[in-house]
Amino acid sequence: MKTALIQPPVWGVYDPPAGLAQISGYLKKFGCEVDVFDLNIEFYRSRKQEYNSMWAIEQSSFWTNNDNVNKYFNDNSALVNAWVDKIAAGEPGLVGISVNVCSLHPALKIAGMLKKKLPNVKIAAGGPMFCVPADVGVILNDSPIDIVVYGEGEQTFKELACIMNAGGSPDSCRGIYLKKEGSIFKTDTMPPLKNLDELPYLDFCGFPAEKYDPPGHLGEHISLMTSRGCVQQCVFCGPKAYWPGYRTMGGKRIYDEICHHLRTFPLTAHIEFLDLLFNGSMNTLNEFCGLMISSPPKAGLKWHANLIIRPEMTDTVFLKMKSSGCEHVTYGIESGSQRVLDHMRKRYRVEDADRVLRSAHGAGIQVTCNFMFGFPGETNEDFGATLSFLERNAAYIDTAYPSRTFFTIEPHSYLESHLKEFEIVPNSEHGQYWVSSDGRNDYPERMKRCEEFSKRAISLGVNVGLGLQTSVELDRWFNLGNYYEMIKDYKNALISYNNYLKLDPHNAVINSRYDLLKQKKH
Repeated sequence: MKTALIQPPVWGVYDPPAGLAQISGYLKKFGCEVDVFDLNIEFYRSRKQEYNSMWAIEQSSFWTNNDNVNKYFNDNSALVNAWVDKIAAGEPGLVGISVNVCSLHPALKIAGMLKKKLPNVKIAAGGPMFCVPADVGVILNDSPIDIVVYGEGEQTFKELACIMNAGGSPDSCRGIYLKKEGSIFKTDTMPPLKNLDELPYLDFCGFPAEKYDPPGHLGEHISLMTSRGCVQQCVFCGPKAYWPGYRTMGGKRIYDEICHHLRTFPLTAHIEFLDLLFNGSMNTLNEFCGLMISSPPKAGLKWHANLIIRPEMTDTVFLKMKSSGCEHVTYGIESGSQRVLDHMRKRYRVEDADRVLRSAHGAGIQVTCNFMFGFPGETNEDFGATLSFLERNAAYIDTAYPSRTFFTIEPHSYLESHLKEFEIVPNSEHGQYWVSSDGRNDYPERMKRCEEFSKRAISLGVNVGLGLQTSVELDRWFNLGNYYEMIKDYKNALISYNNYLKLDPHNAVINSRYDLLKQKKH
């Protein structure tokens, strides 16, 4: 029996989806025949002008609206039908679709089209949307989806494929929800994989490598995921909920995978680690760096990773990282106020951050620092402490990245389930547009602080990262328009959307909203 794995829009456009690459490799390890289809990148590459911005991360909410998705599928029916025909032509017995919040509606559309062509196929949904406890009824009730894989997918999807290949019933598979006799049935939980070293290498076969857009600073690169979870307890972090605790591959396992991929992609010049943090285990970091120094997989190979501030990051460690090919690191500084950092449960001291940034810079490693604005309870004095941190460390920061969401309520975060503790009044339609209970901390105020921070960084000679796939001005007017529309301030919403359309006149969504709001205003 053949298995097909599908990535619907919307997802990133820089790399093959790591989740599907991991599951594909795991299935093949056990002898399964697998085809992969990254429809996200195929649709992106064939996008029409009016949908040009719909893959920008800052406009991904387009795909959460079912009317928008229906319009896209109707306007691009020939493209969509051609790819559904191609998937169906392989006659898979099992189809796996990776689903996140923004890809739910496209996933349901594609699944329905496949069911019409292959009535007997079993379609399983998994991915980020189901890595945490979720209401699976939204995707199992009255839908073409037969099965939901919850939690980590590798072992469950392999077990499901093997059971079906042997003619067994899916309800004997661990780690799934399925429809049974008119109800939703949950099977026993699949234990998480304890040793990540046992995972096969990511399988990039079948992904159109030439179609992905390389970020400007990476060029020919490979992105890897080597750990799951985090050692921190930040209250704002949603992704941490996907993997309780922290597990990482060993340094040699990481090194071996790099060597493997270089044999397939010899032009690779850069390794991008996608992990929440790469220094959760100092033993792993030191072992990896030692192997990269003693037996370089390729001359001049560079790498980048996200790190956390921790006292163990000494001058010696950074010099070793530099010798191993580390070119660039990113730190989630978030705030220069110790009071705010403690409230965030960042668990580091500001003085440690000052020292670590100097050490990284002294070793010749480029440093990016991420910052948030308007964390609940942040005062003008706290924001001033962030500006002071920027000023005294400007010589050691290559790029300051001001978060363009400023501070958003992430699903599954501690903060989301403790809004009263943080004195937040949420916006029911969007996590970015919350307001503090006293009304002082709202979206425009957070935007104001972000803009002031950016101007200060530029004046200090620090590069300001965009973190956007459109532009700062487009993002500004897009989100202000969305914000004012949601609070029913139609006058300011129209002004904001009009300013947006001066820069991007063909945007299908904004043109539609602008016309609708003119009617509402009157």
